[in-house]
Amino acid sequence: MADYYADSSVLVKRHVNETGTAWFQALCVPATGNNIVTARISIVEVYNALNHRKREN
Repeated sequence: MADYYADSSVLVKRHVNETGTAWFQALCVPATGNNIVTARISIVEVYNALNHRKREN
């Protein structure tokens, strides 16, 4: 069990398959007991990043 800080670039990996996605998804498995924390602004940053990717594709 450990605590991890996840910035928006890492949080995007939960929704977009790219380098590091499998690693972060493994950290988020509830059975690991890990705590993932982030800043409130990350909500807006992730939303913007996902919309940006959608517009480009």
